[in-house]
Amino acid sequence: MANAIHLALVENGAARWTNAKRGQGAIALDLTDAHLIGADFRDFNLAHCNFRGATLIGANFRGATLTGADLSGANLNGANFHQANLRQANLNGAQLRRASLCEADLQGAHLNQADLSEATLHGAELIGAYLYEANLSYSDLSGVHFNGSYLAGANLTNANLSQADLRQTHLHHANFSGATLTEVVLRYAQMQGVILDAAQLSQIDDSGAVGIKNNSPNL
Repeated sequence: MANAIHLALVENGAARWTNAKRGQGAIALDLTDAHLIGADFRDFNLAHCNFRGATLIGANFRGATLTGADLSGANLNGANFHQANLRQANLNGAQLRRASLCEADLQGAHLNQADLSEATLHGAELIGAYLYEANLSYSDLSGVHFNGSYLAGANLTNANLSQADLRQTHLHHANFSGATLTEVVLRYAQMQGVILDAAQLSQIDDSGAVGIKNNSPNL
């Protein structure tokens, strides 16, 4: 349950003064299970804040700092995280359908079993991130850096991964059916059991990749 004082601060706009991006004395807000549809958190300092299970549909986190924040199980469908800092954030089981995470920093973030279907992550940093069984179907992952991330069992059907960097990633049993994999880097990736049915493959760099079983001349 959300801290009543923290919730009131946010609802009345007072939190903006203490949690400004470059301000001092930011509050580690506890907004567990809060209902803040369409809330405006632009440029807030929300490092280590607790949004676990909160309803934040369409919320604006553009440019916000959310390092180490707990957003596990939160409903973030349609939320805007453009250029937000989500390093080491916990987004396990979060709903992020059609969310915008363009150029967001998600290095080391936890997105296990999160729903990112139809989300836009163009140019995002997901180095060392955890995405076990995450749903990334129909998402825009073009130019994303996944280096060393964990995508075992992830659903990437019909996703756009053009020019994405997946070197040294763990892709065991990930599903890339119908995905666009143009100019993707798969160097030393672990690809045992990967599904590539009807995937668009061209100019793939798969040197050192392990477990590829595909008859395409491009792999």
